[in-house]
Amino acid sequence: MRLLFLDVGEGISRFGLVVGKRQGGAVVRNHGRRILREAVRHVRPLVRDGRLIVVSLRNEALAADPAAVYGDLLALLGRVDLLREGAPRHRWSDLVPKAPSGGGAC
Repeated sequence: MRLLFLDVGEGISRFGLVVGKRQGGAVVRNHGRRILREAVRHVRPLVRDGRLIVVSLRNEALAADPAAVYGDLLALLGRVDLLREGAPRHRWSDLVPKAPSGGGAC
């Protein structure tokens, strides 16, 4: 994952998501975009205000599950000090409800 950011000083933080054409066909890129969008949706409230952030997935991340992408994004934002002071760092399993088990036909 690659992260580029700019401090603009005021306003809410905004995210840009990038999955390049060289990384695969449309289906692969759309899947990567969906995973990245879901991770950013959960991380956005934890990010400091006044930042423009561009997140780009690398080839390895396209095959990763959303929990891994979320964890990597959260760690990366923390490493470059873009998270709010005292922001809770939830695990993916705390954010996403579990799917019902035993789903058979009626």
